[in-house]
Amino acid sequence: PKKAYPVIATTSELMTTGVDAKTCKLVVLDQGIQSMTKFKQIIGRGTRIDDRYGKLWFTILDFKKATELFADERFDGVPERVK
Repeated sequence: PKKAYPVIATTSELMTTGVDAKTCKLVVLDQGIQSMTKFKQIIGRGTRIDDRYGKLWFTILDFKKATELFADERFDGVPERVK
């Protein structure tokens, strides 16, 4: 975006595959997730760093405890910049 503005995307499947949400800073989990692959796809939307937009962090708001179910030390490593 050329100017800062709030964007809210709400759907049960939008954040799983085929979407590039470079400025996503909040991922809300409010459904049961039974697949590690699906969980990582959804969370992965927030992990993308974009210096151009000041996107250096994101927050997970988890109402269904999926972050506890899918805790994975290999996935939760130290952030790194990829160019």
